[in-house]
Amino acid sequence: MNDQEQANLSDAINFIAISTDDLHACWKKYLEQEYDNAEYLPHRFFFEDMKIIAKYIVGKWNLNKTEDFTIFFNALEEVFKSRDLHTCSCISAGLIEDIQSHDCINCDISFNEWLKPETKTWWDGAASYWGKNTKKDS
Repeated sequence: MNDQEQANLSDAINFIAISTDDLHACWKKYLEQEYDNAEYLPHRFFFEDMKIIAKYIVGKWNLNKTEDFTIFFNALEEVFKSRDLHTCSCISAGLIEDIQSHDCINCDISFNEWLKPETKTWWDGAASYWGKNTKKDS
């Protein structure tokens, strides 16, 4: 990944991670612990970073605390609508696929009420690629 691609992906991840106050607080704590508050772009582990966001979303899902999901998924939609293909592909592979990998998530229905058109396209693509759109009980 070249410097511009890294910068674009970093910007997109940060945009998503600060979309809600609670997620932002979780994100800030993670950055402090993982990167010691340093300028972390050259040494960043993007897919590990996205796992933190996915873990947060799945945790909220499991607790049925979804009140901020509209804001979160609106931010995700904005990324998919406005960013380059490389960035979107990385967000799909790192964030969407990680959310979908949890057994408690039914890829066909769990998040449908929050998925906007572009996000839904990427969501369905990831689920289809991994054979996750099997109609199982929610």
